[in-house]
Amino acid sequence: MVNSNEYKVIVAIAEDDGNHVEIVTRAIMSVSDKLITVAYTSGEALIESLKDDQSFPSLILMDINMPGIGGLEALRIIKCDSKLKHIPVVIFSTSEADKDRKAAYSNNANGYLVKPHDYAELKSCMRTVVSFWLDLNRLP
Repeated sequence: MVNSNEYKVIVAIAEDDGNHVEIVTRAIMSVSDKLITVAYTSGEALIESLKDDQSFPSLILMDINMPGIGGLEALRIIKCDSKLKHIPVVIFSTSEADKDRKAAYSNNANGYLVKPHDYAELKSCMRTVVSFWLDLNRLP
């Protein structure tokens, strides 16, 4: 899992709940030792980092509800920027509301996942997300 010719692959997590960040990070790290995570507590922090960095994450997992610029607004900004729009963004939210799912996809989210309540299910979910976005899918 995770392309073997790459040394470390960055997965960005935009989430304002520190406990969620810790649990999701553990689940991602259990998938492969080639993965590292970088956490951002707001949409602003993520956007600022993306605009300043020379290396971009290979995948962004983003919550919808964050202080300041929320996930949907950060998603819109990312997908409207020619340098950033290629980065897969998966909305990772507790919301099961159709309006949130539709809003995410109308802003060009690459996926929408409802956060599992069980850690084993979370690990399985992360394995699937990482496998698809970092191993199977080939972006232009």
